[in-house]
Amino acid sequence: MYGLKAISNNNGWVIAAAGILIVFTCLAVLSLAVSQIKVIFILFDRGNKFYKKIKSRRSKKKIPESGNAAFYELLNSELEEQFQLFDLLEILDKNNFPHPYLTVNQLRYGKTIIPFGDGFFIFNMNEV
Repeated sequence: MYGLKAISNNNGWVIAAAGILIVFTCLAVLSLAVSQIKVIFILFDRGNKFYKKIKSRRSKKKIPESGNAAFYELLNSELEEQFQLFDLLEILDKNNFPHPYLTVNQLRYGKTIIPFGDGFFIFNMNEV
């Protein structure tokens, strides 16, 4: 069997119509995206301005100007000898230290605070 009869018997017309519909839909979506490219760029620009605004708000948090001595004095006054990292994070967040998780990470890797066991930490007085 050849010709139009073979196409009809094997659902060729439905497959052809589905292909045409898929191609037409993709072209319509593409033309819509191209026609709205100006709006897309405006949205990206607004997003960049929003990102800069958020970044400027974060940079307003300052570390106390007196430096490390005030930092350790604050921690010693509010923490017990043995403490959990959660307590340290709460104190840093409450006193508006920027990036409390990074600060705790640096204290751990710098061996300023060392594990004491059962999830507790102590200050390494050799490093402070």
